[in-house]
Amino acid sequence: MRVNQFKERGFLDTTGELVERVPDDVRVSSSAVILADDRYVLLQKRSDNEFWGLPGGGMEPGESPQSCVQREVHEETGLHVKITCPIRTYTDMEDFTIMRYPNGDLIQYINFLFLCVKTGGVLTLCDETIDLRYFPSDKFPKNTLLSVSLRVKDTLDHSDRHHCVK
Repeated sequence: MRVNQFKERGFLDTTGELVERVPDDVRVSSSAVILADDRYVLLQKRSDNEFWGLPGGGMEPGESPQSCVQREVHEETGLHVKITCPIRTYTDMEDFTIMRYPNGDLIQYINFLFLCVKTGGVLTLCDETIDLRYFPSDKFPKNTLLSVSLRVKDTLDHSDRHHCVK
């Protein structure tokens, strides 16, 4: 896609900023929707941009999307999780798959989303996480990544259809 065609499409990155050029790279990631009682969703406040997002991150060589989400959730939250359901794979830039990093890099992610349940661990902060909180699924903080609402909606719709959460 040529640069001027790209600008005309009007893609937004996951923070809501207009993306005016082709991303620098494409990477693969996994993320988790972790639900508590009454459809509260665990969000992680990221240290790189101070936005709230879902726990998750980039796959490492030789890793499956499933093992990636379990590793990333543990690294970023201190929790151990079991995957309840695969929800969806996001590839389209219209689904807020572009992340802008503080150094200016634009990365388009192919993201595997999973519904997960906590099996152990204690919420713990790390270098990538400056806060962890559960929020009602219909009331996220102002500085929440645009991808969160879409992915939580898709998860809840999937769960309602397939009864993934008891």
